[in-house]
Formats: sequence, C-alpha cells, structure tokens
Amino acid sequence: MSRNSKSEQERLSVDENSAHTGHQRGDGGEQPEVAGGGPPVIDWEAAMEHVGDDKELFEAVKESALEEIPRLYSSLLSAIDSGQQVDAQRLAHTIKGAARVIAATKTMLVSERIEQASAKGDLDIAKDSLEELNQVIEELVKTLSEE
Repeated sequence: MSRNSKSEQERLSVDENSAHTGHQRGDGGEQPEVAGGGPPVIDWEAAMEHVGDDKELFEAVKESALEEIPRLYSSLLSAIDSGQQVDAQRLAHTIKGAARVIAATKTMLVSERIEQASAKGDLDIAKDSLEELNQVIEELVKTLSEE
C-alpha cells in the first residue's frame, strides 16, 4: 500500500473541505449558487475546527459575527445602491470572510456571488442577490442566537 505524498494529502484535504463549504476546486470562476435545501446554515463541525474545539472561543467569535455581519450587510446595501463598485466588492469579501470563520456556508456562497459580480462591475447582479443575502443572514442570526 502506498502512502500519499504531502501534496496529494493537501489536495485531498482541500477536496474534503470543498464538500463542507460547497466550493469546488477549479470551478473556473463560476458563480456559486445556493439552491433550496443546499448547504447548511452553519457547518458546525468545521466551525468548531476553526476554533480548535474551544467552545469559549466559538462563543466570542459567534458574538462578533452576530454584530459584524448585519452591520456589514447594511453598508453593502448602501454601497450597491450608490453604485460604489469597489466598496461593494470589499464589503462582500469581508462578509464572506466573517462567515467563513463560523463556517456559515450559505452566507459565504451568496456573499461570494455578490463579490464576484461587483468585481466584474455588474452591480445589477449584485443587487439582485441582496435579498437572498439578507435572507441567509437572517437565518444565520436566528441559528446563532438559538445556539
């Protein structure tokens, strides 16, 4: 039986993580989609891995996310409404990063779609995704508040 090389192990790890986050390796820049019944609101296993299974740390991160993500969404809404492409891209990216820390898969996917559209200068597509982002953030806040 042969052992996997380090690079092969890293690839396998990335592929396993892709299954948890809904991202695929080498997707060619396609926009991520959130389908009905798609990824979980939070991948709890990944969320706890991100904080080294430290429940106190997760609580702190969770509280930060509960405060930061809705605030960032409000700023994103303003940026898109006023046609500020660069700010919209940066804010969507920041939401995606904040969501990634707590493994909020749906929020990551929709914010990534908005980030990509903003990067291409297509604020109409970004604007079309705002309601969906609002819904997944509301779902995220509810889920985190119940935890």
